[in-house]
Amino acid sequence: MPSQQQHAFQLERNQQACAQLNAQALLPDWVITMAFYAALHSIEQYLAKRGFHPTSHSRRAQLLDATPDLHLIKHEFMAMKNLSEQCRYLCYSPSTTDLNQQLTRLERINSHITKLL
Repeated sequence: MPSQQQHAFQLERNQQACAQLNAQALLPDWVITMAFYAALHSIEQYLAKRGFHPTSHSRRAQLLDATPDLHLIKHEFMAMKNLSEQCRYLCYSPSTTDLNQQLTRLERINSHITKLL
């Protein structure tokens, strides 16, 4: 299972890819998706530090429900997941507002997790 440090590294890589795509105004659906996966690895850092290594989205959602420290960001994370899935599976074309909201959610999640680590 990946360590806290490995999740931190993947978080950074996903954020870099997200920023590069966003700066070039390319593929907003993939900016949305990369932001979601960055948030996922942000949360995974916290979970790995506590010995949890969910292997599915449903297990991660259970841990978000069961972990009081994560309750404040659960809604943000699930909204990111839902928008990412709409883009990937339903061919949704995100608006500029969608994109900005997704990036703001990522910032909030990262800020919250940083305080917990």
